[in-house]
Amino acid sequence: MIRWFIPPILLSAALLFSVQPLFARLALPLLGGTPAVWNTAMLFFQSALLLGYAYAHGLATRMPLRRQVIVHGLVIGLAALAMPIALPDDWSPPAGQAHVWWLLGLMTVSVGVPFFAVSTTSPLLQRWFAETGDPAARDPYFLYAASNVGSLGSLLAYPLLIEPHLPLARQSAWWAWGYILLIGTVILAGWQATRAAKGTAAAVTKSPAADEPVVTRSQWLRWIAYAAIPSSLMLSTTQYLTTDIASMPLLWLPPLGLYLLSFINAFAKRPWIGDRALARAVPLAGVVLALLLAARATEPTGLILIVHLTAFFLLACLCHGRLAAERPPAASLTSFYLALSVGGVVGGAFTALVAPLVFTTVLEYPIGLIAALFLTPRRDPSSATGAPVGRKRWLVPAAAAVLAAGAFWLGEKWPDFPVTVLLMPATLACYGASLISPRLFTVGVALFLATALSAKRFADHTLDTERSFFGIYRVQMDDEGRSIQLMHGTTLHGSQVLDPAARRQPTTYFSRGGPCGQIIDALQSVRPLAHVGVIGLGVGTLAAYGTEGSQWDFFEIDPSSVHFARDSGHFTYLKDSQATCRIILGDGRLKLAEEADGQYDLLIVDAFSSDAIPLHLATREAMALYFQKLKPDGRLLFHISNRHFDLRPAIAALADSLGVACRTRHRVVENHDPASVEGMSSLWALLAREESQILPLIASGTWEKPAIPSGFRVWTDDYASLLSVLKRDQ
Repeated sequence: MIRWFIPPILLSAALLFSVQPLFARLALPLLGGTPAVWNTAMLFFQSALLLGYAYAHGLATRMPLRRQVIVHGLVIGLAALAMPIALPDDWSPPAGQAHVWWLLGLMTVSVGVPFFAVSTTSPLLQRWFAETGDPAARDPYFLYAASNVGSLGSLLAYPLLIEPHLPLARQSAWWAWGYILLIGTVILAGWQATRAAKGTAAAVTKSPAADEPVVTRSQWLRWIAYAAIPSSLMLSTTQYLTTDIASMPLLWLPPLGLYLLSFINAFAKRPWIGDRALARAVPLAGVVLALLLAARATEPTGLILIVHLTAFFLLACLCHGRLAAERPPAASLTSFYLALSVGGVVGGAFTALVAPLVFTTVLEYPIGLIAALFLTPRRDPSSATGAPVGRKRWLVPAAAAVLAAGAFWLGEKWPDFPVTVLLMPATLACYGASLISPRLFTVGVALFLATALSAKRFADHTLDTERSFFGIYRVQMDDEGRSIQLMHGTTLHGSQVLDPAARRQPTTYFSRGGPCGQIIDALQSVRPLAHVGVIGLGVGTLAAYGTEGSQWDFFEIDPSSVHFARDSGHFTYLKDSQATCRIILGDGRLKLAEEADGQYDLLIVDAFSSDAIPLHLATREAMALYFQKLKPDGRLLFHISNRHFDLRPAIAALADSLGVACRTRHRVVENHDPASVEGMSSLWALLAREESQILPLIASGTWEKPAIPSGFRVWTDDYASLLSVLKRDQ
């Protein structure tokens, strides 16, 4: 029987985990590709999965097998009418804060029906397989491991094989054909199940509700908890790594891949990481991770990422191992999967919806760590799990908290004091507690982290913090108190010198000595720029170039950025500008399209300095829009500084496809001083309709005509691949 069930289970898993990045490419660039976008998308898919599992549970417990096959065949057949997957024409991002609900609504309308239909396949087929009398049918949960193998394979295939070679329209078409194939394989498996069902014909026609064992409330709550913790940890790990460590391309992929791998391990017939190994590895991973969180360690980046991901994988294996160990008999299989999906939604909702409203930092990450550590198994399974811990032994976690507090207190008093000198013994105290009792160990890590993170908050130079859908913003003062910076995760979004004599001077990427300043000053020397448009506000640094009587339009999608640049009082570029500065809240491309054609002397696209690339701003259609809004002699400036991508080939190919001139300049500044108006390293591209409109502006500096690699495909709204511009030294 297995040969009839493995293909549809693998295919359904592959379809589920290929439609997620497919839809992301269709819609998510409209919101900048931030970690919160991915977390919200994951919450939607977990919620749709819950509805699918609820449907499967209701069908499997209330209808006989033959009727289940008929009804489900009709459901998945009717869902095919929602093909192909595409975005509605009249949906655009909101200009306010309601991005989460807008995105959830868009996904419901665009992909909700087919995703729901596919999500029902795995639990139903496993339940049908349990009715066949096959020797493996007594414990069909190995099919869940097979399902996650299909999910993991599809997850890896999308960025490496599918996206670089297939435009979106063909991806959607291939997915539709895969769905049609799934319908056939599911109906065939159902037909085989009814033929092979054990017993008489009555076994195929009787209702299975009476055979289902009673699931207690405590069982349900445990299943939900075991599923919720790793679901939350997966999303919070992604959020933390991309916010506080490195905003790297495809960094959402490893946590999700390891999450699926932990399911494969837990539900395999022979898990390769069992309780005995986890009892030794989890405490070590927990204290190392706690130390990194307390110290906010970010270097060396590669090693730090490996430690975080390894710890997450072990914790996910721990939680999912508990889940697999308590799986019920096959008769309660759909009830078990329903609880699992409820846990996934609970964990996802906490991280994607609750945490951004409650916390100003990624505090959900250490909370998830502590919750997972509560499940740490005892090193000696034969010892009494409920044995009381002596009072004196509670001094061990208390000592960890005292050492953590002392470390940051001394660090505040003496800035050169090596804080890790005391943090290391504090974590060793936590690890020592794990040798006594898992409960003592977990409390020790919780006290250590609570003390360390609270003390760290008062020891740094952060002036203000705000968390929005698009990330976490921090206003920080440099060590000497000469300037303030706005950090968006690990990316600098702007800086201003506090000295009144220099505070009106542009800094960072926009300094007068850099490529941007050179072009603006060269244009201003001929005639004042009457009307300038800027996509991306930052802290409003570019407003320093505004002249009397001119108008500068800033298009900004994130209200938090507007708050810091205009309303917080930290930065004064907008207030000090001689120009009239207008802020248009919303997606830059969509809002620019509403402006009159041919009105701008200069357009500046400053949305690429962060490592979350809004691809829809760098396509042929977007570039054509920019030139449509420029005056006949208008110029276009692209800020394309980036740690992980070299966008010059993409911009050059776009310019060539439209028949416009293009030059780039990369300015390198060693040992950047945040309190200097000298600026920092930056890479810019200048485009104009004619070469003659560029050459007079680039007399100084090294401006080059960027090369287009052989075979490089022009980015369009239907096709774009970040892998094609990934720096080779990554």
